[in-house]
This record gives sequence, structure tokens and C-alpha cells, in this order.
Amino acid sequence: MNDKDNPYYDELFSFIPGIENAGQLPEVDAKTLSESDFHNNWVNKNEACLIKGAVKEWPAWTKWRKPDYWTSFCKDFKIFIYPHRNFNDRDLNNEGRMEMSFYEAAKRFFSNEDKDEVLSLPAEIINEHSFFGPLENDMLTFPFLTNPKSARAYPPNRFFLYKNASTGWHYHDVDETLMCQVKGDKIVALLPPDIPNAHTVTNYLNNEEYMSGKRLDPNMNLKPILVKVMDGDALYIPINWFHAVVPADNQVGVTLAYCWRNSLHKFGNLSNYFVRRTYRQILWPIGPYTFLMPFMGAYSVFSFFTHKLSRR
Repeated sequence: MNDKDNPYYDELFSFIPGIENAGQLPEVDAKTLSESDFHNNWVNKNEACLIKGAVKEWPAWTKWRKPDYWTSFCKDFKIFIYPHRNFNDRDLNNEGRMEMSFYEAAKRFFSNEDKDEVLSLPAEIINEHSFFGPLENDMLTFPFLTNPKSARAYPPNRFFLYKNASTGWHYHDVDETLMCQVKGDKIVALLPPDIPNAHTVTNYLNNEEYMSGKRLDPNMNLKPILVKVMDGDALYIPINWFHAVVPADNQVGVTLAYCWRNSLHKFGNLSNYFVRRTYRQILWPIGPYTFLMPFMGAYSVFSFFTHKLSRR
């Protein structure tokens, strides 16, 4: 699935060592995936998977692809849209941003006048306090995830409206994620949490050093994975999995990021670089959670070994 003809391949994928021999991700069918199988085989093991047809039964899957719908569910208001991909650096990401009415923005996204135009409306929260609250009515419960606990850091529901806009390499150190393709296809590259030279790779990707032409050691065995998340599918992205996302075509797309709380046992594997990095970031500089971390850490380590023993 090395789609080198995709214009975003060179920008975000080509510099990853081993990407030309990238692995594939296991697929499961949303209609046959039970809640126990999802938790036992994927979530608890912190293993990514592609869930086929996860949102095809949602009203959103029909409604959100209609241009007129985006100007019907809420009143008009001012909003920023971005004429480039989503960068990690906030200042860089804010460059060139355009303020306009939401109705005007929606019409521009769905316009076919310029198929090469890059537009991004990233991470808009859907809840009762936002302009986009009515979109909650278009979403259903996942049969394989019926009563998840509230996310610790991320809003439960965020949508990304995009056209030719990719998202740079990043990972989530807390909260589970389902990347749901409500409209359009995306190609996602992932790196598992047990990558070698994790400190070097993390600084390289987080700081987007690839933009300056810097390259990683080509002999690194990063075990990259490439997956095409098609219209109606959902990609389960566990914590500490680096990923980058590119659109598979030049049409307007809509992605919903659905997040919920991860189990504490995932914070207990102190042999993992990303877990240790999370503790360091919370312990220093001193913040509101610094003095709680030793207690949470001890309980997480206990949970990790209890979980490990229960799987034998």
C-alpha cells in the first residue's frame, strides 16, 4: 500500500526508514466485533487495528457529505480556517490563517473551483457548549464500545473538515482514539510504541525536523505501518503510537476523532520510553498533578503487572 503517487508521500512518509516495506494493519468488521473482543484483543494490548464500516450506520455518514447541511444545523459565526496542512508548531500552524463566516468557509470547502486548494478546519469540538453541538444528534454508539469512560485530556468528539490537508507526525500520550472517516479516504502511517532510538525519533518527529531536510538513520528498524482508512471506517489509535495522516484524494473530507479514557495499566510499563516521558513531563515543571504522580505511578505499575499476570 505504498502509494508513492500520492502527492503527500514525499512530504510526510518518504523519510521514514523502512516505509517502502511498511507492514499492514489487521482489519476487523464493525458488525461482528464484540465489545469483549475489542477490549481484550486490541485496547488492552495497545494494538492498533482498522475497523471496517464503523460509522456507516450513522446519520452523520449521510448528512455530513451534503454541502447544504453544514449551513443548516447552526447559526452563522466567525471562524478561522487554514490554507495549509496541520503543523505541530502552533506559530507555524497559525501562519496565513483566514477569518471568515462559517457559512462562507463551508461553501469554500465544498467548492470544486480549485481542486488543488489546501484548506483545514481542525479539531473543532462537538458538545452542548459549542456551535457544533447539533452534530451530536448525527452520531450513534459504537456496538463494540458502549460505555467508555470520559477522556482525561481530549474532548470526546472533535471533527476535522479538510481539503488536501494532511496532519504531521504526532502521538497521544493519554486517551484512546478512534479516527472515524465520516467522509473521504485517508492514508495513515503509524509507528508502534516499541521503536528503537525512541528519544531521537520523538524529537525528530515532534519538532518536524524533516521539514529542514534532516533525515533519520536509514538502518533504524522502526517497523512502520501504512493503512488506508476508507469512507465509513474507523482506525483505532492507541496511546503512544506515532502517526501521520494524508488525504487519499483532493475532495473535501470529514474526520471525527472519538476519544475515551485509557486504562491505568498502560501507564505502568516503565520499560517503555513514552511512558517514562509522560511521567517526566508531569513531574517537571511542577504543576497541579505533580504531587499525585507518585501515587498514580505506583497504582499504574501494580495494574500493569496484575494485567500481565491475568493474561497468562
